[in-house]
Amino acid sequence: MEQEHEETIAEIMAGMECPKDFKCYKSQFANLGEAKSMGIKGFIQCLNVPVECDFSFSFGNIYMCKCPLRVYLANTLEM
Repeated sequence: MEQEHEETIAEIMAGMECPKDFKCYKSQFANLGEAKSMGIKGFIQCLNVPVECDFSFSFGNIYMCKCPLRVYLANTLEM
């Protein structure tokens, strides 16, 4: 991963509290749920039904994610 992305990720993490203690980051992003960008700033669509996630919410029959780190990964790095 490029240094620029690593720095941005560190900044995002420093500015937020994660109820899962950054499990995704600590696993080197191996534990990411599937998601896709929807072109809505600050939100992505969760493709897995979230389990006890403070950042997800139902919008009709889809789940949205507002985790700043997950949104950055989906929108910028297509992860």
